[in-house]
Amino acid sequence: MGLRKVQFEWIFILVVILSHLVFMLAPVSWVLDRWFTTDDAFYYYQVARNILAGNGSTFDGFNLTNGYHPLWMLVLLPVFTLAKVDLILPLRLIILLSTLLTAGTGVLIYRILKPVVRPSLAMLAAFFWAFYAPLHNTVTRQGMEIGINAFLVALLVAQTARLINRPVENETAGQRLLLGGLAALALLSRLDNAFLVLAVGLVVLFRQGRRYIYWTGMLIAALISVFLAFLLRFDFQPVYASFLPTVYGYLALILPLKILLGYFFSVLSRPPRWAWAEEIRRVVLTVGLSSLPTAAGLLLLYQIGWVNSVPRLAVLFEPAISLLLIFLLRLLGYALVEAPADGAPAPLEELRASWKRWLLHGLQYSLPVVVTLGAYLIFNQTTFGTAMPVSGQVKHWWGTLSETPYGKPIDDLPSLFGYFPRLDKSPWGLLNEPVFRAVKAAASASGGGNEFMEKWLRPAGLIWLGVLGLGLGLRKSSLRRDLDAVLAYALLSSSMLQILSYTGSSYVNYKPWYWSNESLLAVFLFALSLDGFIGLLLKKPGENRWLRLAAGLAAGWLLFSLMVAQRPSLVAYQQENIQAAYLQEAAFVEKMTPPGSLIGMPGGGATAYFINDRTITNLDGLINSKQYFELLKSWEVPAYLKEIGLDYVMGAEGVLMMTAPYYSIFPGHTELVGSVLGFSLYRYIAP
Repeated sequence: MGLRKVQFEWIFILVVILSHLVFMLAPVSWVLDRWFTTDDAFYYYQVARNILAGNGSTFDGFNLTNGYHPLWMLVLLPVFTLAKVDLILPLRLIILLSTLLTAGTGVLIYRILKPVVRPSLAMLAAFFWAFYAPLHNTVTRQGMEIGINAFLVALLVAQTARLINRPVENETAGQRLLLGGLAALALLSRLDNAFLVLAVGLVVLFRQGRRYIYWTGMLIAALISVFLAFLLRFDFQPVYASFLPTVYGYLALILPLKILLGYFFSVLSRPPRWAWAEEIRRVVLTVGLSSLPTAAGLLLLYQIGWVNSVPRLAVLFEPAISLLLIFLLRLLGYALVEAPADGAPAPLEELRASWKRWLLHGLQYSLPVVVTLGAYLIFNQTTFGTAMPVSGQVKHWWGTLSETPYGKPIDDLPSLFGYFPRLDKSPWGLLNEPVFRAVKAAASASGGGNEFMEKWLRPAGLIWLGVLGLGLGLRKSSLRRDLDAVLAYALLSSSMLQILSYTGSSYVNYKPWYWSNESLLAVFLFALSLDGFIGLLLKKPGENRWLRLAAGLAAGWLLFSLMVAQRPSLVAYQQENIQAAYLQEAAFVEKMTPPGSLIGMPGGGATAYFINDRTITNLDGLINSKQYFELLKSWEVPAYLKEIGLDYVMGAEGVLMMTAPYYSIFPGHTELVGSVLGFSLYRYIAP
């Protein structure tokens, strides 16, 4: 590690910390109104307080819940020992903790990029991560798990890149166990990192010649072909959600078959030369011998009552889509996967020679993951009655409802791949940020408004991807090595699997902090592409003082812009008596209800955290028990509310009275008490 590298890293960390001191020490009203801008963060904080108080993992004190990601909760527990002294002090420490995590992620980004791009661009990428306002608003602010998730994913990427840069024979069991330990931590930071953990495992096993591109590509092709076949059959209409058990059954049957047949028909390896007839034969055999038995198996599941219906048109669509996708995967492989120098061995021959090594290396990497995940799932099942967080189950259920305030499932093809109509709200929001800003400016200048943006945003996004691709293409001589160094294939494939797991399952109410892995990949691609274009301007290899000056000015501008936009104003310092919205809401409820009241709210995180002598119970189910979720699904909540003695309910009037599932619970059983900040408080009258 050179002196210059060490100097930059320490200077960068110092700049990040010092620039955030003003936020840590800001007035209470600014901290609550401008930093902790999502109520979801307070779900963690209130549960942490209850755990420390000896009440168990509960939000309201009587319903056990696991509706959160476990690692962030474990980190928060020592912080919230201070909540007994002061409720704001832990929040200031969370600002410090989030700042340190962002600084650490920036250092890792710099270390990952420095070997493959000009050093000044690697430094700029670190500043971009720490100070670019849209990233800062999601990653550093809000107090959610995204900060620790991004840090651990960047650490996993850095360690994996370091490991695969060595010959396989020089790799030790300890290194694979360490990598598996990091993967386990990343998984606990966000459970949907399971796809990244799987992709990294495939990289470790099949990195020679980049064969993991075929393995991860086959997984993506299988998910797309099944989800898209059923979505096309139902024309992206809500009825698709009722066929999800059939979709999952189809996936469970066809996925192992496709991988097994793909291996034995050499779809997952590359021969030295392209032969059209041979490639078509491989793909047709793999698809035909996997799709036909799967269709028969699905009909058998229907006969025994495990699935409710088998849409025949979807079963016909799937092999057609699969043929196209796997053939495209073969073409892509010839561009990215290296052919073995001595020719591709026959599958059975390779299996006999390699199965022990694959098994041993796979077990060494996966052991920490399997032990950690197994312990987590068993603890959840025995403690909460469900192995997975109830919050994710609730959001899948919302996707089956009509007239819900929480959003609708996807309804077009681009959205399946994460290209939502609002690109800035999509998984690829950061990747398409320049496009969004340009189209928004054009819409404003032309007076076209939202209609103009809806028409041009996605086409402009495709053009922008072409520009990025051109910058990457300018690195042709080193592109494959560079993409390996940032683990681009694993990040891209795992991101696609993550996105498909949401969009293909009628999941709704996506949040910006879901997409930190996609944002990391975007930063890497920006740096690589920009470095490619700069190579056209600089005649000599390396960088010159003008590039260093430009990168320094850009980094300074990012820092300056963020500080100007986010700084606590002098007015905030001079008017400490201005009460934050969260505190106003809690004070209003305290004023309008007697001590000891039980109040139900959709959400209610911040109110529960700040209120005194009252109890807030969560009504949307995200931070409630598995038992409550079952009552929601069976529309039996009124009897439960009567049993627990609910006194009041609070929320937006339109949500409580006119949207599912609340319109079956509250109309005719409430009496308005008062309103504050757009929310209404009602006395609840049990039926």
